[in-house]
Amino acid sequence: MPFQTVDGVRYLTFDLFPRQVIQAVFTRQGGLSPDPWASLNVGGTVGDDTPRVRENRFRAFRALGRDPRSMFDVWQVHSADVVVATAPHDSIPREFKADGIITDNPAVTLFMRFADCTPILLYDPLHPAVGIVHAGWLGTVRKA
Repeated sequence: MPFQTVDGVRYLTFDLFPRQVIQAVFTRQGGLSPDPWASLNVGGTVGDDTPRVRENRFRAFRALGRDPRSMFDVWQVHSADVVVATAPHDSIPREFKADGIITDNPAVTLFMRFADCTPILLYDPLHPAVGIVHAGWLGTVRKA
């Protein structure tokens, strides 16, 4: 799980995924947000300025060489719900409420935020598909 840094944005990648599965877990380094968010805040519901949050998200996407318009985001609600992402979708408006996303569309970049919860990344090489799960204690108890 090596650290990478691109334009000041620091993140971890997982060696067990093949190269075509672009994935990362970002640190707080490399963003614009001031304290208390301390730099790379990508959460739009914690009081940070929306343009800063968008720019932080764009920086994360650019670090991976992905188009920010490819994002599929959900409103995370600590549930056992999973959404199938067929096309990009930003979380504004908050149309999809879920804590898991799956897709087989390589034009879609799955996106979630984590604080003290566990990110779970999924990959199915037989039916090329990926998934991401926000594994908080409540959703896990609900058997997400």
